[in-house]
Amino acid sequence: MTIFWEGVLVIGICYAAVFALGIWSSCQMEGHSELEMMNAGKSLGVIVGTITLVGTWVGGGYITGVSERIYEGGLINVQVPVGYSVAFLIGAAFFVRPMRERDYVTLIDLFQELYGMRYGAVLVFPVLMAEFFWAASVLNSLGTTLEVILHIDPLYAIMISSFFAGLYTIIGGLVSVSYTDIAQLAFIILGLVLAAPFVAHSPLVDTSRKSDFMGHIETGHIGTYIDDYITLFLGGIPLQSYFQRVFSIKNTELAQRMSVWSVIGCGLIAIPSTLMGYYALKTDWEKVEGYGKQVPEEDYVLVLPLVLRYLTPKWVGVFGMGAVSGAVMASADSALLASSSMLTRNVYKHCIRVEAKDFEVVLVLRITIAIVTCLATMIALCLTTVYHLAFLSTDLVFVMIFPQLTICLYFADHTNVYGSFFAYLYGFIMRLTAGEPHFGIPCLIKYPLFDYERHTQGFPYRTTIMLTSAALFFLVSMLAEYLFVTKGIINPKFDFLRAFPEIWPIEPMSAESRVKLRVPSQYPDGNYPAGQRPSKFRLILEH
Repeated sequence: MTIFWEGVLVIGICYAAVFALGIWSSCQMEGHSELEMMNAGKSLGVIVGTITLVGTWVGGGYITGVSERIYEGGLINVQVPVGYSVAFLIGAAFFVRPMRERDYVTLIDLFQELYGMRYGAVLVFPVLMAEFFWAASVLNSLGTTLEVILHIDPLYAIMISSFFAGLYTIIGGLVSVSYTDIAQLAFIILGLVLAAPFVAHSPLVDTSRKSDFMGHIETGHIGTYIDDYITLFLGGIPLQSYFQRVFSIKNTELAQRMSVWSVIGCGLIAIPSTLMGYYALKTDWEKVEGYGKQVPEEDYVLVLPLVLRYLTPKWVGVFGMGAVSGAVMASADSALLASSSMLTRNVYKHCIRVEAKDFEVVLVLRITIAIVTCLATMIALCLTTVYHLAFLSTDLVFVMIFPQLTICLYFADHTNVYGSFFAYLYGFIMRLTAGEPHFGIPCLIKYPLFDYERHTQGFPYRTTIMLTSAALFFLVSMLAEYLFVTKGIINPKFDFLRAFPEIWPIEPMSAESRVKLRVPSQYPDGNYPAGQRPSKFRLILEH
């Protein structure tokens, strides 16, 4: 097929405009410090914050995934818009204020403050994987869209898009990401709203054609349907992309308002994608010239691109494609920055180079963004599904990080690092053994209502794993406290996670040792009041 060069030109202009805006916004920064790069110097207003949060969540996987699920299973199976909207409300009500009051820079700072730098860095893994999957999801969606509409090899589309998104993120950090999100969100609204009337009035659309737009849920899948919603409600919270916006706003009240207003934005933008899925159902694709067949299951992911390609004039399809490309870059740059921020601050600065100066941290951050961009691009080129990949981005953090986040925020005084470690390990093992058919991971543990024909779980297993992980957190914490402190059954030298410094032998310590062991500087000899654990102090973060 011949490449649609006029469309390529229009998309090129859009990319150039976004890139120029990213460079311009980076020039407006007062400095390129760690805080400026990661959190925009905590200077964003509620309007810009809302736009960048909506732009982050309304990615290519979001707008193409909604149409995909409408065509595949009907409206009742479109869970992401509702799920993420509720997640924003829960975040505003229970998580924004306590996290803001601690003056963190990343989500992982909470765990490193409580349980030490090295162990806290271990909790980066699932959040990092979630951001990787999210970035790969949106890049993948752009590749498939450009292939259908402009007849461009998805390899080039994905690589060019990731290159531009990574480059302006390297230069300006969150400031560039936030202001380019404004332009990208405008592309999304303009493209989809412009295309919707043309699709509705296309002669190929027959609204009287029978179709199951509302969809249905099979009885055996009710458990997993509920499980999916709970995963979205709670799994959408413990993500660095979310908290990076929360930490970048001027004050706590505005941050909470931003989270609530984003619910409206995400809901409104889902409407055009829903309409595209509806009109796709009302189209007899066998009569569509140039396509001539009913959409096979493996092409459900292409429903939105197909609608833009065949049910609208060429120039309208190009603007619609601009909406997808805008959504992709808005989400991809956010995920790239979020991943790099955690690796740079929570791994490099806090564990490898504690003495690193601001200039060095910023340099490492930029290098890390480049590396993360390459890795996310490779994932996007190797994997095919969009909706399930986007959904999986909240899966690991739901079972592994959400219990940790909630307990560390509200019940830290009743837990310790041993509870955290075993709960974390338990969540990881149990999630893997439950299987993941879209990635070829077999179901080693078959929960009740298991579907042996499809080899899928029918029980709300993720919610079960999350709840039992939280219970294990408390139980192991209490057991460790009992064995080490209350009864002294286990020798203090076996406290390998350093959870109970009050039972360690008292000896003079150097300043360097105090930092490593997290002993408060006001008690240099280690003889601090009983019951006060050094892990509750902020010595390392302030150091």
